[in-house]
Amino acid sequence: MTDSHPRNPGPSWGFALIRFFNRWTPEPIFGFLLHLGATVAVPLLPARARASRNFLSTVMDRPAAWADVRRHFIAFADFLVLRFRTAGGRPHQCVLDPEKAGDFMERVSGADPLLFGTFHLGHSDLLGFWLTDFDRSIRMVRVRTGNSDDLKWLHQRYSGKVDFIWANDPADIPFSIRDAIENGHSVAMKCDRTEFSSRTAIFDFLGLKCVFPVTIYHLSLLFRLPVILAFGLDDGFGGTRIVSLPAFVPGASERSEELERAHLHFQRALRLAEDIIRGDPCQWFNFEPLKHPTE
Repeated sequence: MTDSHPRNPGPSWGFALIRFFNRWTPEPIFGFLLHLGATVAVPLLPARARASRNFLSTVMDRPAAWADVRRHFIAFADFLVLRFRTAGGRPHQCVLDPEKAGDFMERVSGADPLLFGTFHLGHSDLLGFWLTDFDRSIRMVRVRTGNSDDLKWLHQRYSGKVDFIWANDPADIPFSIRDAIENGHSVAMKCDRTEFSSRTAIFDFLGLKCVFPVTIYHLSLLFRLPVILAFGLDDGFGGTRIVSLPAFVPGASERSEELERAHLHFQRALRLAEDIIRGDPCQWFNFEPLKHPTE
């Protein structure tokens, strides 16, 4: 990776430092240092802090205080360490919520490729780990960054089952996805940021009109593959609870009708995300401003 790639917020050595203290520092001390670092990060990352404050204010129906933003940063730091530990080989339990399972097991237990979508919400970044339990080979659409060692650790742990399709060059994505699908791989992507997405639509979210990417549905219609939208949530016991919608399955109607049906499916996913967020706003880890139609 070169410095020309986008970077995650923070210093280039940030991930390595977290990993070092995680490995060599007793848990209580590590937790204190981690939360101290997250607190210091609030003024050092003003764009992320501003996005957090605006988002939390929208959800809580009151102006978010500095303490709210700090709590949001700490929640993300805690999850970041969980992701590092899982990528590094620590066992992690994921369980499908039987009351919000949709047709997930029926679809994922089959042999055909699928399109998996999720948001920067809760433990959703761990879904790719869990999908390998079903003997699926996953290609994750990710932005190549200059300081994201967790992707390297993930690839090392799941070599042969998990690889990446880099979204930095949008012109190459359709060809990379086509090659992945033709070789029997399922494709997973985040569906809550419009960066690098040429297909967007307007939806209701948290009482606002917001723009979200719908590329996954255009891929579904192009390759005739089902779309599964799922989220991973903290189960309160150190594991992850998976919730999922029934799959969107492309039909034989006119393309405009199929896209209308796809957008209704995505709107249902946003309503599910709203329920989760209103229960705990700090589980929304998309530290970017919500995109509105006028922008």
